[in-house]
Amino acid sequence: MKLSGASWSYEGARQFFCLVLVAGALSGQDEVLPENLPLVRPLRGTVRIWRPGKNTTEAVKTEIKVAKHDRLGTADGEFAAFSTLGDTVISLRGVQAGSDRGLTLERSAARLVMKIHEGKLVVESFEAEILVETAQGRVEGKAAYFLVEVKENKTRVVAIDGTLTFSNSIGAVTLQPDQESSAEKGAKPTPPKTVDALPESQESDGAISPVNLIRNAGFEEGLKGWRADKLQPQPRAVIDQTVFHSGKRSARLDVTNATRDVPKSNWLGFTQPVTLIPGRRYFLRAYFRTETRQGSIDPFLIIGDDKEIGVARGLGAAEKKWILKRLIFTPKSADCGVSVQSEIQTERFDCTIWVDDFYLGELSDAPKEKAK
Repeated sequence: MKLSGASWSYEGARQFFCLVLVAGALSGQDEVLPENLPLVRPLRGTVRIWRPGKNTTEAVKTEIKVAKHDRLGTADGEFAAFSTLGDTVISLRGVQAGSDRGLTLERSAARLVMKIHEGKLVVESFEAEILVETAQGRVEGKAAYFLVEVKENKTRVVAIDGTLTFSNSIGAVTLQPDQESSAEKGAKPTPPKTVDALPESQESDGAISPVNLIRNAGFEEGLKGWRADKLQPQPRAVIDQTVFHSGKRSARLDVTNATRDVPKSNWLGFTQPVTLIPGRRYFLRAYFRTETRQGSIDPFLIIGDDKEIGVARGLGAAEKKWILKRLIFTPKSADCGVSVQSEIQTERFDCTIWVDDFYLGELSDAPKEKAK
């Protein structure tokens, strides 16, 4: 009997040990090393985090690592913004953190994976691949700028910049800038359609974006805050109240030698001085539209000073339609300027350039976390 009892004890211990090993192996599959967890840096508003084992949320006051089971949000769903992997800026509104709600973040190689249960999410990615999962579908893109709105049993996706794929088990669509699609429970995403206006409270009043460091960014107050160069007999920059991206006005630059002599060189239409913190990273964007009647002109967005500049080119796609140009800039001195310049590439040229909705925001003062 003693041998039998010893045998049963040994067998029971062996089975228990095997179960422990299996459980450990399974939990290890779900484990992510701390250095691979996405780093969240609060920018504006108060981001709150809920973590398993706690019955309450706490404010994110400094940069923290976020695990896949943590949930981010704000108190009462108010606005907040933070930066994370690959210089990605995420703005929240209507997102509350809790055991069964909020936003989750997970890093998968160079991809940032997010899940949102309810509310508005604006994502501006400069490097990282992005995947946003909702109950009605998946949104995928890289170096993209877009809005995801989840309400009840419906997901709405608006592409602001970059190309997106919106898909579920029933179908998929590709979204280009200024297009939107939506999906309800049990239905495939709707065909892309042009957005008539910017998403509510996204660009117009800053309610879904961090504070804008550009004054009079949409030229609704004329050229107040901007310095416009003169070129006789007309100024180079004027206000246009018939062509605009949002609001009721834009800035128009008429670049032509059809009626006056314009130097064939880089020119400055208008600029705004800005005070930045050396060594920190900022992101700048603006909307452009062009109409070329003769010759070839290459306009570009520029920020910087005599020591360091950042440039966004490739505005050829703006011919007769609005496009968004974006860039990241790290200043070496505090006194910088934001302006629009252009390279005139032909002897004869005649072109109109419209610019609207400037935006300059700080990413963070922490070292950059690259997407590897």
